[in-house]
Amino acid sequence: MENELISQPVLITRNKCETQKVLSNEIELTKCFLYSDSTDYIDRIESENYGIYIIGYILDTRNPKLLKNEIIKNLLSLYIEDETEFLDNLNYLNGRFIILINTPTDTRIYVDSTNMKPIFYYEDLIFCTHEKLLVDILKSELKIGIEKYPFLMNGFLDYSNYINIFKFNPNMTYSFQSNEFSRIFPYRNFDYQTVQMVLENTLPLLNNQVEWLDDNYKYLYLSLTGGIDSKTSMALSKSLKSKIKYFTYMTDINNKSFNELNRFNQIYYQDKYIVDQLVYNFDLDHQFFYLKNYIPTKNFLSKLKESVSSQHSYKLAYILDRELKDNSIHIKSTIYGMAKMNFGQKIQDTEDTKNIIDAIAFWAPKEIRENRHLLEELYLAFADRTEYSLIDKYNYPIAIMLLWEFRMSNWHSNITQETDFKIETFVFMNTRFIIDQLISLNNEDRKNNDYLMKIIKSKWPALNYFLPNSFLTLED
Repeated sequence: MENELISQPVLITRNKCETQKVLSNEIELTKCFLYSDSTDYIDRIESENYGIYIIGYILDTRNPKLLKNEIIKNLLSLYIEDETEFLDNLNYLNGRFIILINTPTDTRIYVDSTNMKPIFYYEDLIFCTHEKLLVDILKSELKIGIEKYPFLMNGFLDYSNYINIFKFNPNMTYSFQSNEFSRIFPYRNFDYQTVQMVLENTLPLLNNQVEWLDDNYKYLYLSLTGGIDSKTSMALSKSLKSKIKYFTYMTDINNKSFNELNRFNQIYYQDKYIVDQLVYNFDLDHQFFYLKNYIPTKNFLSKLKESVSSQHSYKLAYILDRELKDNSIHIKSTIYGMAKMNFGQKIQDTEDTKNIIDAIAFWAPKEIRENRHLLEELYLAFADRTEYSLIDKYNYPIAIMLLWEFRMSNWHSNITQETDFKIETFVFMNTRFIIDQLISLNNEDRKNNDYLMKIIKSKWPALNYFLPNSFLTLED
């Protein structure tokens, strides 16, 4: 395993590791051991025989001026006093982080709201930030050979590419004392809200994050496409426009007309048309990264293949490694789909297993999409592991929770870790509170993208002149 191509690797084991040399820094906790290759990205505070360890970065969306040590000190105090208050506070925290709470009798794991600082786990023995690293350590340390699926799982539900290795669900916590996962969200009844109410509840928190970005990073990048999601990020960060470098990765469309291209390249063609309009009209510091111009070296490609498991885009990882400065942050426009209509209304409102299988089949490995029996078996095992009965108990829409807990928190977070390993990644919507607010939008508001359109209208209304994913403008 090449450490230079994995970001902030961490290993959490029930038993002491005697032979692994990859992560040489060891911290003994009450019920487990924490291993890393550096202490630079681990913060710790101890109080009254309790301790808190945070891997990664963290911010409080209610107060952008709070320092990291203040945030984690507050978290520990709340955990000691009242776990519900602790969870309420955790819901407002953005970032890419893993939290370990150490008590006199237990050690517990919590993660950020989409597991964007990933954890994979094998049974109740080992938790690790990187799938390939976990497999290597299982072989070297425990002499356990892990069988690979005959097809690429690609972040389906909570499955990895290896049998019996799963992805940590962001709305669960794990206790080393009880050897059990338990669900921490939702824990209150679901209810719909108006788009105006959701806007009022979230916009101040989004504005605070802009201030935090400005205070904490000298180099800001924003990946730009022709869709409404990245325009929303543009609008929110308008005050930082002079500081942001915008970029778009682009395939070679060979000066062909739109109708001459296949469906895949038509998306790129339309993106380029819209981005060109945005760059020209709003004077953006922007660059296209043409995939054809970036050929990974054999050495880079070899190391990357040994380190990653998502196989999303080796070229994209190469581009970001070459073009983006160290100690910078990449503003991505993901999770915004939680505010949109991703399924038909019949599926979106359903609790019927058959309809749920219909909803998720599109994202299943292509080799098993038609095998409804196997898909149902995989889904029911996943639902049992992740206590989906509680989602039903609190009346949350299951299809939307699936979008959150597997599409955003498994597939997307894997890609983020394996393409942005040199830089940090930031998403405005990455808190449980904000995602919960987006879930509460009704179907009509989702279908019309009302929430995202209203954010743009309030922050940079001229952006709405250019219709998302279209050659048309408001004038047309």
